[in-house]
Amino acid sequence: HIKVAARSGSIVIGGLFNIARNDPNDPNLCIYRNFAGIQRAIMFRYLIDEVGGRFEQDFNMSLGYEFYDTCSSPVLTTQAATRLSQNQQVVGVAGVDFKDFVKRSATQTTAFQIPTFVY
Repeated sequence: HIKVAARSGSIVIGGLFNIARNDPNDPNLCIYRNFAGIQRAIMFRYLIDEVGGRFEQDFNMSLGYEFYDTCSSPVLTTQAATRLSQNQQVVGVAGVDFKDFVKRSATQTTAFQIPTFVY
């Protein structure tokens, strides 16, 4: 799992994004940029940054994030979801792109009563 961005908060939203893609000749090597995944991660971070101020005013709690690059890999998706599940501030995981990856993430996070959602 490759953490790409994090900001602490009373409540943290996790993100799993396909920012890179695997090399077809070596599935363990992440080299190709996935611009759609980069856009999703940037937009989600922007959204949390924008909502964070109002959230803090309304609920007197800070909103943070912890994002990982899954590198379009089922194994890295599972590892990152497990890592997010271990963070007690995480209340949800977003950004998973593929149906199979949503299932893998949800398998890890629902055991800790953390929902996985796609936006």
